[in-house]
Amino acid sequence: MQLNQPIPPPASGGDNQYDFILSGGQKAKKGLLPQTNSRKKRILVAVAGVTVLFVIGITLYALIFGSSGSSKDLLPIAQSQTELIRVSGTGSQKARDLPAQIFAQTVSATLSTGQAQTVAFMSKGGKVNPKELALGQDPKTDAALKSADIAGRYDDELIIVLEKSLAAYRTQVSEAYKAAPTTAQKQLLKQLFDQVTILVKNQPAVTNS
Repeated sequence: MQLNQPIPPPASGGDNQYDFILSGGQKAKKGLLPQTNSRKKRILVAVAGVTVLFVIGITLYALIFGSSGSSKDLLPIAQSQTELIRVSGTGSQKARDLPAQIFAQTVSATLSTGQAQTVAFMSKGGKVNPKELALGQDPKTDAALKSADIAGRYDDELIIVLEKSLAAYRTQVSEAYKAAPTTAQKQLLKQLFDQVTILVKNQPAVTNS
């Protein structure tokens, strides 16, 4: 045997038989995202992206600028309006002097307008039950007015009752405005606040203490 005989070269034809060692015996992995070499695939990916952005935009807009909110948010406001309308409506008929009559009529008309706006807004979030609106009635108010009527000072007591009720209602609207979840609801409450502020500034004086 000849030790100096040259080592024959590797057999030709086909891939190197040792390639699997250099490559670690692993096959090439496919990418996680689909290839977009074709124009059609690129268009589909672009359309899908635009659609996702559109859905996100609509969702954010609804959260920030939603118009209705919960109808329950304004229920206490509507109940106060109902009670003021009831008391002022009855008072305008029973008052003896013109100042008390005119003031009660003005309160009734103004609050009726405000309640129509409130109920219309609440209706966007669901049906408004009239029975719920009447739950703000205060029997103590009727008792005080009845006693004042017997004592011959109904007009003064009516003005005092409306004055206190309007002040409480004004505060209620102001607090609701601060907590309003939507721009539309804030706009409504701002209108209601302006309405009641005019009434508070123009209420007549009590003639007898």
